[in-house]
Amino acid sequence: MLYFIQIFIMVVIVGWLLKTKKVSWNSFWTIFTIALITVDIIEIFINLIFNLYKFPTNILSNPDKDNFLGILCADSVILPLTAIVFCYCVKSHPFKTSIFFTIVYTFLEWIYLKLEYLIYLNWKLYYSVLAYLIGFSFFSRYANKLIDRPYKVPYYISITCFAYFTLVIPGAIPDVLLNMHNWRPGLAQDFWVDDRITDLGSCLVIANIVGLIIPRIPVKYKKLSFSVLAILSVSFGLISYFNGWLIYNKWNHFLTIIRYCLPFLILYFYDKWQVKLRFIPNNVLQRGKQI
Repeated sequence: MLYFIQIFIMVVIVGWLLKTKKVSWNSFWTIFTIALITVDIIEIFINLIFNLYKFPTNILSNPDKDNFLGILCADSVILPLTAIVFCYCVKSHPFKTSIFFTIVYTFLEWIYLKLEYLIYLNWKLYYSVLAYLIGFSFFSRYANKLIDRPYKVPYYISITCFAYFTLVIPGAIPDVLLNMHNWRPGLAQDFWVDDRITDLGSCLVIANIVGLIIPRIPVKYKKLSFSVLAILSVSFGLISYFNGWLIYNKWNHFLTIIRYCLPFLILYFYDKWQVKLRFIPNNVLQRGKQI
């Protein structure tokens, strides 16, 4: 329950920033997806491979699924939303704000520990202090650009991070929480490590391919390019199934097609939106405080 209370608070704060136009939707998606992909890459090693801590929500009876629900809450919602709030607050006083957020989130982590919503296996609280300080210091360097000029972020970074977001969420929820399918290519002996590394890793690879190709494609060929990438991604899913790497429980080929095509449909409209924003003169953006 503690995770959902914090999520509610963060949604209210970020919602207020969006409603009052203190943060634009362009900034929102840029910061959110950059934070998501950064946290997920770190989490693959710290939580999955090295098994240093767990995120029990105390909601699900299966401890593995309960841990991944905690990961979804913390890494896919709380920390990306925190990054947005931090980038807005840090613009005036980078050092003081970084220290303040480090103290606040260290205290929150201590509360999670005491209430057993976070369990350390081979981890210490002062490791988290250092991690928060490094993370907030990193984002503080780019906060002004991320909040005021998100269109200045290199497009391959923006679309790669957004592509990862659109690909990873439709895979994680039916896999981990609903047990509709599982990945089992044999990359690791542990069932869940094998599953999550494959799912997250494949999404990361596809997202990077999108980031490398799409920014270089002329606008008139974008629709064709997204279609080809979607077909290749669907082919990857079907080939994985026929090779025994992707196991269907309550899943089928039609859902695999939807699972890989829907992200590219979203990406197509995201790309159109970004192209429009990036061709608007800077003075118009500044005058309107972005779109």
